[in-house]
Amino acid sequence: MRYPIPAPVTFHWLARDGMQRQGKGRSGNISEGGAFIFTLKLPPVGASISLSIQFPNTDARGRVLRIEMTGEVVRVELPLERKSNWGFAVACKARSLNLRREWRTLSRSI
Repeated sequence: MRYPIPAPVTFHWLARDGMQRQGKGRSGNISEGGAFIFTLKLPPVGASISLSIQFPNTDARGRVLRIEMTGEVVRVELPLERKSNWGFAVACKARSLNLRREWRTLSRSI
């Protein structure tokens, strides 16, 4: 299930020229299996990428919720009518135990 949760995102990937690239955006939707990120800084399809998503919610102990994931860019969207809708889709590569635990905590607070 995908949740439409807007939250700040930072991301980075290794470009074809070997240089580390980074960007910021906001999540459009998110699930345990991936996310869609709105941004004007678009990595290429196929890029391995790391994301850090900072949620506005806190857990029961008052900790800020953040999910970090690595994945692959599977789609880039560039609608001509609105640059604010530019973005990319990421499929999560490794569904680690930690990611599952953080995802359960977040989905309970929605």
